[in-house]
Amino acid sequence: MLRKLSSITTIVSGYSFRGAVPFDASGNCFAAQVKDIDEDGLIDHSCLTPIREDVIRTDAFLQKNDVLLATRGTDVGGLKVGLYTDEDKKVIATSSLYVLRVTDASILPEYLLYYLKSFYGQHSLKSMMKGATVQTISKKDLASLDIPIPPKTRQQLIIGTMNNLINQKRLHVKKIYLLQTLADNIMATQA
Repeated sequence: MLRKLSSITTIVSGYSFRGAVPFDASGNCFAAQVKDIDEDGLIDHSCLTPIREDVIRTDAFLQKNDVLLATRGTDVGGLKVGLYTDEDKKVIATSSLYVLRVTDASILPEYLLYYLKSFYGQHSLKSMMKGATVQTISKKDLASLDIPIPPKTRQQLIIGTMNNLINQKRLHVKKIYLLQTLADNIMATQA
């Protein structure tokens, strides 16, 4: 079954700061930017920029399981997508992100994340992007994006499989690092 993104989520534009995000080491709030989304779609909470909350008036404060989508990308790289999983910090999305807050119980946020990160999701998003080198996607176009929604049991199977693949990839990267370290140590004994 296909559903428009606007029928299953609330789409919130990130907060637009005047200029750069105002770093404040004593800030009681944090700003999430595109650079904080890793290649697996997770938000690196340790790198979020601290800011002062009292200067912000917006609906872009994040809630657990919000899906974050970059507003800009390239034809080659596509649009970065991430999932916000923390609930202990007060975090705001910047204007470089859309916040997709799932409002329909028939779709799981992690499934939406993996669909938008997939070849098919990125292909659909790229077809809506406009611009020359750095392309953008409008909120109106994003709202009309068709999302395939399988039954919840199938979504859970997809999520489990994707999580397993991500863990396998991380283990593979560690293995390559250990093998390279071993090779370097062997050569160090020859010097």
